[in-house]
Amino acid sequence: MNTKNILITVILLIVFSSVTNEAQQWVKMNPTFDPPGDYNLGRGVMLDKNNGWVVEELNRKAFQTTDGGYTWNLKLQVDTTSVGEIFFLNSDNGWITFAQQDSTILFRTEDGGMIWDRFTVPFMYRVFFVNDTLGFGGGRLNFYKTTDGGINWSKIDLGETKYYFFFGDSYVFDENSFIILSSIWNGDSYQPRYQFAMLKTTNGGNSWFQVQTNLDGIIDFVPRNIKFFNSFNGVLTRGWVTGEAYYTNNGGLNWFKSQQFPRQNLGEITDMFFLNEQLGWVIGQSGIFLMTSDKGITWEQINITENRLYSISFIKDKSLGFIFGSHNTILKYDRTVGIKEEYTSQNSNFLLLQNYPNPFNSTTTFTFELPLPGYTELKIYDALGREVKTLLKGNVEQGKHTIQFNASDISSGIYFGVLSYDEKRVSSKIIIIK
Repeated sequence: MNTKNILITVILLIVFSSVTNEAQQWVKMNPTFDPPGDYNLGRGVMLDKNNGWVVEELNRKAFQTTDGGYTWNLKLQVDTTSVGEIFFLNSDNGWITFAQQDSTILFRTEDGGMIWDRFTVPFMYRVFFVNDTLGFGGGRLNFYKTTDGGINWSKIDLGETKYYFFFGDSYVFDENSFIILSSIWNGDSYQPRYQFAMLKTTNGGNSWFQVQTNLDGIIDFVPRNIKFFNSFNGVLTRGWVTGEAYYTNNGGLNWFKSQQFPRQNLGEITDMFFLNEQLGWVIGQSGIFLMTSDKGITWEQINITENRLYSISFIKDKSLGFIFGSHNTILKYDRTVGIKEEYTSQNSNFLLLQNYPNPFNSTTTFTFELPLPGYTELKIYDALGREVKTLLKGNVEQGKHTIQFNASDISSGIYFGVLSYDEKRVSSKIIIIK
């Protein structure tokens, strides 16, 4: 390996190490609640950097924040024993449900929570919506569909003799194709046992079929979360008593158990979130907090709290993340903190500024400055140090320059821009999210 390649490798190793550390830097917040109390924060969602909602598990309350999660005010409450869930399609359209013994109280907003309409609907643990009118929900052996935003629900005929018990997750590929994780109940009221089931529709929910996978038939397999990066690659978790993670590379037909997934004393998994195709987290009871940086193949434990962690929510541009848990626990992940200009100590006029925007979807712009004319290269590398694209190669005049990087043909992930000039090199971290 020549000197140039050694220098680039060293730069990438240093920067990649800082990225790994940054990925673990969730910090505890010190929120206040009105009225004050010791709350078990369940499903939460942040709509933007200031506004968000969270459902309190035991006391049937829904709180709102307008200052980024520092203060929370009670906005909704029901009087009966219930389990709360929340789903926001966008910053305007949202639903909060409180499942009771025989029915569910559903609140719907169309203006970001300024006004909530209340409805009593069939018993459902969880709902999800494909658009502002089409939604699905399920619980206790029944699935339901709404076409009017949650006001009226009709029972879905799955065309099977099996009893599907809805307690999983959903993933929407597009408005016609989506997946629901479920379980099959064997009907034994004394010792009920559950088996894995994945249901799919390709016609907008008009008809469903069970996807045949290698996990079918496994006893006490209750799937909890699912995420697909594309039509082939995805990750799912097994919840309740046994916590496990699986990944697929063929659209969910075959699932492979993740390596190095901590099994000792690992109980219920409650939520999973991926920042991009590589980096993701799993949380659960007793402070379960795991991170992966390789699409869910391997995982490592993050020790930050012993409290139960229930849900993860990132705002739309994924620059801010929040985790909600018991005893008023809120963790925050701020990707806008710590982004600095990088430069060599030998010459402060030789700068590669952080690309903007970052993270980005398709295009971003690099800005750099040279003290004198000279031969300059600007290249993009992946996290393994492999060259992905050359943006600049040739003689460049003195002064400040901008170069646009079109990443429409590059997959999501963490990359690095490396600027070379006068035998000096500086790097800038790039995050592509699609």
